[in-house]
Amino acid sequence: MGYPTRRHHSLLTRLPAILLLGACATSISSATKIPLNKLHSRGNRYQWKRDDDIGNGSETLNTVLLSNVIDQSYTCNITLGGKSVEVQLDTGSSNLVVPGEIPNSKNLSIPLNVTYAGGNGTGYIETAELEFAGYTIENQAFLNAAVSQLSSGTSGIIGVSIGNASSIRYALNSSAGDTVLDSIFRQNSTDSTNNFITLLLGHSPLEYSNSGSSQPFLENQENVFTIGEVVDGYEQIYSSPKLPIALQTPYETLLDANGVIGPDGKAINTTSLYGNSSQNDQLSVLLDSGTGVTLLPKDVVDSIYGRVPGAQRIVNASDLNPELASLPTLWRLPCTYEVNVSFSFAGQQYPLSPLDTSLNLTGYVGIQDSQDQDICIGGIIEIPPNFINPTKLGAFDAILGDSTLRNIYMLHYFGSFVDGSNSSTPEPYIQLLSTYNATAAHLDFVNTRLGGVDSTGSQPSLLSN
Repeated sequence: MGYPTRRHHSLLTRLPAILLLGACATSISSATKIPLNKLHSRGNRYQWKRDDDIGNGSETLNTVLLSNVIDQSYTCNITLGGKSVEVQLDTGSSNLVVPGEIPNSKNLSIPLNVTYAGGNGTGYIETAELEFAGYTIENQAFLNAAVSQLSSGTSGIIGVSIGNASSIRYALNSSAGDTVLDSIFRQNSTDSTNNFITLLLGHSPLEYSNSGSSQPFLENQENVFTIGEVVDGYEQIYSSPKLPIALQTPYETLLDANGVIGPDGKAINTTSLYGNSSQNDQLSVLLDSGTGVTLLPKDVVDSIYGRVPGAQRIVNASDLNPELASLPTLWRLPCTYEVNVSFSFAGQQYPLSPLDTSLNLTGYVGIQDSQDQDICIGGIIEIPPNFINPTKLGAFDAILGDSTLRNIYMLHYFGSFVDGSNSSTPEPYIQLLSTYNATAAHLDFVNTRLGGVDSTGSQPSLLSN
């Protein structure tokens, strides 16, 4: 049996967890992605699509509905210089990077290169009127980059972090280079209490619909980004613990001591290299919507998947399929094995859906191995040893990407991080609210991976340590 024949798709498609694409050299940005411009076709079973019905960038005041691109990235439309542009929403970076001609823009004749692990944006800093989330910014600075150099799969990237991590802000060395959020929050200068964002991400029904299940997909929350307000029905987040910002980096905080809970329900021993806690067993984590998967230290990942019967640690993913040659080291899992993992913050556990701890490449785009077998991989991947450069990216032990954020509603109050804030402005913090529903998550796994017949009660026990 040979490798499956695959057909081209007109759009650049990407899956979570394959190629480190983000990792902006001058602002914290990371995205693990698989550029897949082909789809395996078995009849009409596997079809790629966007969630355009709910993610077309339509918005109410301060609220943007996002489009879920195969659980790999979340996009929306902005209006820049009067032109509608699709951009990936990235909490892990600060720059607005848009390729192509933007009407009514002013070229500042300042060259800039923003480097990502999977590509780079090179061009000139320009300014134009920006409309985003109900706000209008008259002269928003952005990088007009060559389209061929961006690998995000969209027309651009909108970084929704703030501060001097922005290479545009650094290049202009004034508030004229403020990030999008800094520009917006400056409009709230008399009331800093609304200087926060929230992010709610849902699952793509693509794998579920491809499974042929006749049961409804229970995971159906929308994909929403808000500024200064909380999504209706999620007000409980105001009562969540306020997590301090670690190492003065937006979206970075600390897990509890040994705060990764493995498939056996027990805490996994963790050791931090960069955390600012006096305890070195608290991992410093970056909450990054620009990363498709979750990246943890190798020993933690091995503790999660190494005990799953039939799991294999794959160093060269091309052994599974040549299309996967650019993948980092990963764990291949039996597609029918339910793996449950949680993270612990401030004494509260945040479980992940088993459809996020195990990602079905076949269910997304139909890619199979040389024996025509489906390929499922761990949604938690070991962070490459050369990936983190503290002098450029900031120091963190792990990145909690979309495979984690789909199970958590996040509020980030920026407080004193905002450019131009005064000394009385409160310190920034993060609040998290679990959106995980154990019954729905389990049933979606059963209907997607097990044909609707719940056999998880008889799945093989975890291997001994």
